[in-house]
Amino acid sequence: MTTEREMLWLAQLQRVQDLLSQYHQLSLVVLDSDCTELTVPSGLPAECGSADPTHSTTCWRMRREAIDRVRSSRRPAPLPCPRGRSCYVSPLGIAPDDYESPCRFFLAGSGPPRAAPAAQLVQELFRLIGPSTPPPEPPHKAVATRELPLGNHSKSPLTQREREILGLIGAGLSNREIALKLFVCEATVKTHITHLLQKLGLANRTEAALYAMRESILPATSPAGQDGWRQR
Repeated sequence: MTTEREMLWLAQLQRVQDLLSQYHQLSLVVLDSDCTELTVPSGLPAECGSADPTHSTTCWRMRREAIDRVRSSRRPAPLPCPRGRSCYVSPLGIAPDDYESPCRFFLAGSGPPRAAPAAQLVQELFRLIGPSTPPPEPPHKAVATRELPLGNHSKSPLTQREREILGLIGAGLSNREIALKLFVCEATVKTHITHLLQKLGLANRTEAALYAMRESILPATSPAGQDGWRQR
């Protein structure tokens, strides 16, 4: 399970990822060694946005195999794309000559062929960013010190399903894992997350996880049919 320190790092990494995607027309997402998405994909093309809760698509399998190659070589691995995009998986927070530190996080990116110079720059940039060092202080308040609303759960603006998903986010489940657990498609999970972020005034999925942890909103262990969340 991702630690709170890594969650703070991922929250700031999400902002960097979103900005790079916006200005360089790149699709970017951070993965762990199991090919699980740790950040919300930025700039994902519509033709690549179908949910895959079964991990059965060719693209997912290629990413998973590339992670094994990157873990061994410590170098970016290009991926073929049937749509003609330039796709790759590269190490995150690991220098090219560092064969001692474990390679735990990876950047998956894609873009049009003309974006290849920007993609190479992004790959080198993400080599410098790792959870082993404290994250830099952003211009405004960090997530840890931000004044999030206290959990007055009796008057919560969230629906039962949104509270249930918030608890699962706080437990460290990815969107895909939540979809499998609740027997819904991943697109439905993303829609619920968008709504709960808006209602709670949070910036992204990682801030929602931190909120759930701080307010002790945990997944339900009660039988089906009861409220989908609980407070410690």
